[in-house]
Amino acid sequence: MNDKIKLPSIHQLRKSNYKCRIIHKRYYEGYGLLSKREMEDVIFQKHCKSRISPKGGCTLIEITTSTGENFKSEAVCSQKDSFNRRIGLQICLGRISKVHKFQIKE
Repeated sequence: MNDKIKLPSIHQLRKSNYKCRIIHKRYYEGYGLLSKREMEDVIFQKHCKSRISPKGGCTLIEITTSTGENFKSEAVCSQKDSFNRRIGLQICLGRISKVHKFQIKE
């Protein structure tokens, strides 16, 4: 009864003409939840240093099919858990796979 679904990898999706955008956000002390690009902007503007929290964060993914359909998903990691990009990505892909069956080129 433990049927595991084989999820496609980002590499397989891109190879099959899906456009994939992934954003990982982390908690920064004094700034909250920011992506790496957002934090670089803050550091550049304010010339400050901030520590990244090892706990909590979120992963966002948007997949666009060749027909123009968009699928979005978000996986939020509790501030009690250690942040892991791979696990967040797999959770997002699993949620999108429930809605859309990907056609993957072998």
